[in-house]
Amino acid sequence: MEAKKTKTIFKRVLIFLLIFSVFFLEGCWGKREVEQLAFVIGLGIDQGEKPGDIILTYQMAQPKKGGQSGAEINNWTLTTEVTHAPLSEDKLYEILDRHPFLGTTKVLIIGEELAKSGIGSMIDSFQRFYQFRRTMYLLVAKGKAKDILNTKLRNDQLPSLSLAGRIDESKGVSTYPVIRIGHYLTLLSREGQTPIVPIVDRLQPGEGGIDYKGSEGGEAEELQIEGAGVFRGDKIISYLSDQETKGFMWLENLIGIRFIGTEEINGISLTAKVTSSKAKYSVTQDEKGLRFSYQLKAKATIDDIKGSQPPMSVEEWGTFSRDAEKAVAQAIEKECRSAISKDKEIPNDFLGIGRHIEQKNPSLWKEVRNHWENTLQELPVDIEVEVVIENSGVGRNSPVSPKETRQE
Repeated sequence: MEAKKTKTIFKRVLIFLLIFSVFFLEGCWGKREVEQLAFVIGLGIDQGEKPGDIILTYQMAQPKKGGQSGAEINNWTLTTEVTHAPLSEDKLYEILDRHPFLGTTKVLIIGEELAKSGIGSMIDSFQRFYQFRRTMYLLVAKGKAKDILNTKLRNDQLPSLSLAGRIDESKGVSTYPVIRIGHYLTLLSREGQTPIVPIVDRLQPGEGGIDYKGSEGGEAEELQIEGAGVFRGDKIISYLSDQETKGFMWLENLIGIRFIGTEEINGISLTAKVTSSKAKYSVTQDEKGLRFSYQLKAKATIDDIKGSQPPMSVEEWGTFSRDAEKAVAQAIEKECRSAISKDKEIPNDFLGIGRHIEQKNPSLWKEVRNHWENTLQELPVDIEVEVVIENSGVGRNSPVSPKETRQE
């Protein structure tokens, strides 16, 4: 009976302490109403004018006070120069009545000069910040990040939203790699592979093989993502051409859909639409030494044929399709070999061949890791590409061929 009474008293004391402790709990100390926030969509970081300084450009979407819908916003693009990234918020408060919220940042753009000098301390600062998101897209500006974010686009869209939108949709046609800042940080801590980051540049009418009509004042431009920068640690040390970048994407299984042209086949050239591809690799070691091989298989359709195309029978079309498979394979192999050559030339293993060796044969990697750059330069790297043409999408005979000469 005494034990039961003691147990009841203990329960009452415990309940009292739990209720009493509620009065000492803090609320949402960081809570702010949405009207108090300026949502950062894009962030650009450049080398400062003064030694040790950095220039931060914030591109923000600021909801209008009293607005009746989410579409009623003010867009702000503000630049400030500070010694440390967090100090930029103090500067922004001098002209803003909103709190910049970095949790919505979609695109982080690094200026070219800063990328060459090193972005380690800057990345470290943002990684420590509680609003940091590893899913942000990472780009390197050709020139200054500030200029990219201040570009006046022809459709009047915010540059950061335009870039984020096209990167989101880049799986439709794979022409550049999608790199998130979390992936970049992962590669920094990995042996046997170094990161690359896509390059964004302003495009004038007629440049890059693209022409367009600007605004009446001639100020509107376009932004182009093409090529990539190769990093060693936190510094950019080299650049990949468009062809080398696409070669990297084939070998890293980053291709979804691609349109690719071929050399002429008996006076006929064609464009193929690659619908799927898969690259595998193998590592061998024998009395001749270490050897690395890629095996790439792809499926494609023929989307366009250009040239003098005589009428073809079913058998002739089969022969042409097999020749087309070889031509498409050669075009893909050309891009892959350009990336392999660049990987060995730098040498800075952005293809991750060392990482693949470590995964296949850890003991072998231990033997070569300390002199990997020298080994990479001399390493034989083979590439075998196989393409299957299916559902060609075009008739084997031209509709303008004379009926009497067609072979149906």
